[in-house]
Amino acid sequence: MSEPMNEFHYIGPVNQEAKTKPQAPLSAETARVVALSAWRGPGRIHQVPHFRERAKERNFTTLDVEFAIKYGKVVSGPTFCGEPHNNYKYYFMAEIDGIGFKVSFALDAAQDYAASPLVILITGVWNTANGCRNK
Repeated sequence: MSEPMNEFHYIGPVNQEAKTKPQAPLSAETARVVALSAWRGPGRIHQVPHFRERAKERNFTTLDVEFAIKYGKVVSGPTFCGEPHNNYKYYFMAEIDGIGFKVSFALDAAQDYAASPLVILITGVWNTANGCRNK
């Protein structure tokens, strides 16, 4: 049985001379579907340096992030981050092993959401006094 297909529509910029063509924001629930599709392909996942630093410092993995996006509740989003990023940021919160975990990721609005979405992992934080998961 094949998965249902989603259709996304491009809405062009006001300035037709613009080099990037940001797409319209997705609802947080649709962003969840698009972000998770990047884990299965054909999308791409990019970990910014800040994410890698916080993952090591706060003791979380991309599996924790994927779980929070897949099963968590929407905290906020979309929030547009303009030049030079041109992306829409989302926050999700889930409970993992009895501890709250909040994740921030963005979808690059200049990339095709259906054919090859680009998910940018920004940060994660545990709901503890120091934001870290106890080791």
